[in-house]
Amino acid sequence: MITALLLAQIALPSLLPQTEPDGIKLVGRLHSDWVFVSPGSDSEAAWLAADPAHAPFADGAEIRRAEIGAEGPLGPGLEFKLEIDFASGAAEVTDSYLRFSELPLGSFKVGHMKEPVGLGKIQSSKTMTFIDRPLTAALIPGRNAGFLWEHSDDSLSLAAGLFRNTDDAGDSVGNEGYSFTTRAVFRPIFENGGARILHAGFSYSFRRPDESVSFGSRLESHMLPKFLDTGDLEADSVSLLGAEVIWIDGPLHCIAEHTQAALSHSSGLEPAFRAYSVEAGWVLTGENARYKKSNGSLNGVLPENAAFDSSGQGNGAWQVLLRHSNLDLTEAASLNNELTVTNLGLNWFVNPHSTILMGISRAELSELDATHMLTVRFGYWF
Repeated sequence: MITALLLAQIALPSLLPQTEPDGIKLVGRLHSDWVFVSPGSDSEAAWLAADPAHAPFADGAEIRRAEIGAEGPLGPGLEFKLEIDFASGAAEVTDSYLRFSELPLGSFKVGHMKEPVGLGKIQSSKTMTFIDRPLTAALIPGRNAGFLWEHSDDSLSLAAGLFRNTDDAGDSVGNEGYSFTTRAVFRPIFENGGARILHAGFSYSFRRPDESVSFGSRLESHMLPKFLDTGDLEADSVSLLGAEVIWIDGPLHCIAEHTQAALSHSSGLEPAFRAYSVEAGWVLTGENARYKKSNGSLNGVLPENAAFDSSGQGNGAWQVLLRHSNLDLTEAASLNNELTVTNLGLNWFVNPHSTILMGISRAELSELDATHMLTVRFGYWF
């Protein structure tokens, strides 16, 4: 499917000689991350004892994302987006889709894209408030191939789609792995162009896995090991439920999110896993916390005065944040399968296309001691 879409994106302009697409632009992002870790002695010992091949917790640096792509119109009512990430050393498809934007009841996408479930996963990595996503994202799928209908106005956003599990190349072979996913967002308050918003969202996904499923998480740092893991679990189906609330009032934003994954199997073993996250942030320099209405998520901060501008007076925008999240996988009948992470963050929005994110976090596994981390991200996009 993805190969066909790429060919279509190349061929469609020539198939529409009556139109001359204008506004196609190059897009990209780069995230350079650093982590300094002080592991809990019990936690590290448990990790090393679990497998002789495991390495000790260690400081590190990585290119987390190195994406390049293009997006724009292919003609009246038809748009495309194509992005590929090279951070792993190999090309991995992120977004690759066509969007029919002028349908009577909304828009329609076909291709490789995010499923509309889980606020922590839906938000763009360009505008994430913390360096890593909350623990609720551990229960949520990433991008998959599929079809997605969307509608959005000031008071309501709706999305529903049919998807198929795919690998990093966007490919999938087999008779299973389908899912139906839907999300509804209500905005009873949407004032002053989005400076004051109350958002309540609900999402549901019914999934038929290929064979088995697994859930796990790192300590909210991509460079640390995936310490929490259920292993492979047999499941005939998986139901994902999500609920979320966002409150924005000028420079203040607050978020609460809860997700649940319930497994069903003919053996009668039907574990359920749960996660929650609460977050608050304040823009110290007074700018509004921004909101993206089309997908119902936060959209970063736009500094009124970029740092290092020609006037010499700009300092960018500064934001302080606090987040607490929890992931409970204990029904997988494994020890130490509950994780709690508390993050304190400080973000510097240098200009509209560059940020420096800093965070101090405390990660605690059930029955083990805490691991502490200092993380820093240097990011830019265009």
